[in-house]
Amino acid sequence: MMSIRRQPFGYQICGGRVAVKCSEADIVKYIFRAYIGGASFNDIKLGLMNQPVSYDGDKAWNKNMIARILGDRRYVGTDVYPQILLCEDFEAAESIRTSKVPTDTRSEARRLLYKLSDKRPAVQTEADVLGIINALIHDPSLIKEQKTAPEVTETFELQQAFDDLLLVQPIDEVKAKRLIFQMASAQYSAIDNSEYETARLQRMVSKCKTLTELDADLLAKIVDKVIVNRLSTQVILKNGQTIGSEEVI
Repeated sequence: MMSIRRQPFGYQICGGRVAVKCSEADIVKYIFRAYIGGASFNDIKLGLMNQPVSYDGDKAWNKNMIARILGDRRYVGTDVYPQILLCEDFEAAESIRTSKVPTDTRSEARRLLYKLSDKRPAVQTEADVLGIINALIHDPSLIKEQKTAPEVTETFELQQAFDDLLLVQPIDEVKAKRLIFQMASAQYSAIDNSEYETARLQRMVSKCKTLTELDADLLAKIVDKVIVNRLSTQVILKNGQTIGSEEVI
């Protein structure tokens, strides 16, 4: 059913006053975040097709609607309209919107992002991953060592075999030496390298400056996998740590 929008997208009338409509405000924030992250109007439009919030009744999302939202300064707050966006986010989007500088310079990083993702990246995925990496650059201590329980079954079985061997006289020295070497090898293999990887990642991001777009080389060196969800993105780092966009952005 067609409807006439009487308030800017993201707002509603409650008790005779203009109030934020949370479901729509989340879409506003998403549009700005994706656009600042480098998504085109068409990318954003396609991403909005698979979620339930419409712009106006049964009208499908289009580029004009997105442009109208990106150009509406009321989202930073006025005497009438409550704040939805930070002023700096609006200004960042406005700077991009009025700029004529080509933005398609990240093809290598985008190809890698597709390769790392568990499924086709949603339109906000690139912006989310960029936000997560920048959060790590700003605060490397967010990268934390992942404590895992050591695998002891193989070592235990070898130790048991060695103890049993010592009970049999005379001791089979050849077999005993072989078991000792096997136990040492198993213990070495069980060493968790999370501490080393965590320190390596922390050193790497601490040397980086804030990114304005994804860097393919850095992405390849610190990210093992990207998990794409409908409302958020998770990055699995090389040390096994999982960080969600909702945690740091």
